[in-house]
Amino acid sequence: MEPMAQSGWYPDPDGGEPRYWDGGRWADNENGPPAPRPLWPLITAVLSATLAVVLLMWQPWRGNPWSLPTDTNSASPTGRQWNEVAPSKPPTSPQPTDGLGRPVACPIVSDSFVPPQGDWYVSGPMKYKGVPGWRRSSANIIDYTSERVGQDNHVIDNWIAVTAIGQLSKADYSRDAKTAAMQIISCMSTSYYYSALESIESLEDRAYTTNDGVTGWLMRVNFWNVPGTYRVKGDEVVVLVLETGSQSHFTLFHTEAPIGDDQRKNLVADSLASLQRS
Repeated sequence: MEPMAQSGWYPDPDGGEPRYWDGGRWADNENGPPAPRPLWPLITAVLSATLAVVLLMWQPWRGNPWSLPTDTNSASPTGRQWNEVAPSKPPTSPQPTDGLGRPVACPIVSDSFVPPQGDWYVSGPMKYKGVPGWRRSSANIIDYTSERVGQDNHVIDNWIAVTAIGQLSKADYSRDAKTAAMQIISCMSTSYYYSALESIESLEDRAYTTNDGVTGWLMRVNFWNVPGTYRVKGDEVVVLVLETGSQSHFTLFHTEAPIGDDQRKNLVADSLASLQRS
């Protein structure tokens, strides 16, 4: 072997671990500079870290690893361009109807209009303050009730906004306020008033108490029309079933205002806030 002029680590001519050549002689391993470390531990560490990152992103334990996550955004839509998880399936009514599109399973009360008392609309033990300037009506939108009275306001074409109040029979509907509210939503969704209904979107479904302590159940939903059927996207519908202590009836309070019409929605919200014992 020819002498090596350049210092560095070289294979031991006698075999064994590499030794350091200082340019003139071989040095003992312990007296030379640190030997170069093999690269395989570093390569192994890098590969392990890369694999861990890939597993966290891929998550093969979750069914289809390449599917998008479920959209759990609870924000209400601002228009038909909203494309989140569908709020519900279109409602269906397997029940026979009365010939006018109303299910027989939703009992109708005929000719039970009561006049308002000044600015107040009164039914049974409850009343609410009407929207100033809106026309009084016979509240046929809630013709499931007796002693009904209300208002309507022309929006566009044959579309109206509504406030209404009436007495809902516990013999015809559930004696549980929450269930009765669900029944009224179902009856409205399958009535001729919403013949172009595409889907129902729940906004609120909760217990409710008036300012003077009357309790009940409130449901607020969006009734979305089939796009292009009307110039109105649909209605924000409020159904409030109140337990007033009557053995035979609930008081039903109801409003409708077009989706996206903040002015009318604020007006009917004021009527809801005014609801109290008469």
